[in-house]
Amino acid sequence: MRKATLLSLILLLPAVSLHAATATEYATQARAALGRRDFEKSVELAEKAIALEPRNAEHHYLLGAAYGELAQKAGKLKQVSLAKKTKATFEPAVELDPPKFGEPGHAGAWSALGLIQEKQGKKAEAKASYTNALKIVPGDKGLIEALKRVS
Repeated sequence: MRKATLLSLILLLPAVSLHAATATEYATQARAALGRRDFEKSVELAEKAIALEPRNAEHHYLLGAAYGELAQKAGKLKQVSLAKKTKATFEPAVELDPPKFGEPGHAGAWSALGLIQEKQGKKAEAKASYTNALKIVPGDKGLIEALKRVS
């Protein structure tokens, strides 16, 4: 009896998917969900990517972008909570991928963090974030305007 059960399980194995998604696959799916404006799904997938690769700045950026989009559509109370989550996910993105001499950092995360800081009235912090983003993408007109707003 026991051999028959084991044999049945072995025969079923090919039908069971043994493929576990990688962090890169989750991130790609999260980016696609953002593009489809399915922000809840994007949050779910970006969180899975972060669980597998917690030191990847891009995964944190994707999660922050999804939270930011959700915050824009939420009511006032929920916006506060989502804004905190957004900021909390962009901070690791810029810490994990800071601008280094000759290497780009994550301009999108710096820019988004600057916008959050600006909305919180933290002009000095926002100015520093926008300045870091401009180091990565010099001449960006949107960042130049943002910098003027907080200077």
